[in-house]
Amino acid sequence: MRILGLVFLFMLLPVNLAAAPEAWVYGRWELVQDPDGSRRDWLEFLPNGDVFNIWQDGTRVTGFYVVTSYDVKAVFTIDGKDLLTTFFFNDAHDELRIVTSETGRESVYRKLPAP
Repeated sequence: MRILGLVFLFMLLPVNLAAAPEAWVYGRWELVQDPDGSRRDWLEFLPNGDVFNIWQDGTRVTGFYVVTSYDVKAVFTIDGKDLLTTFFFNDAHDELRIVTSETGRESVYRKLPAP
């Protein structure tokens, strides 16, 4: 499934595949606003293109990501299925916003300081 998700993701992106992801995205991001009331979770972006969605109970969902000039696209594998997710960043690169497909409301992740 990961290969299919990777192929699908790169077919959607008009990016230079030789370019490394932007360094500003590396590190941990925390869900700070969710109008739908989801439990707090975290995203962790690694320099090698891997990303983890970490839930409050410690569950880690693995995925991979690509940074474009206007968003961050990630594919997470959940229960054997690939889920394409798009995060939009602000000019300061300290917030990632995602619109949920269920309600159309916007949730916000904020970059945490490096340890």
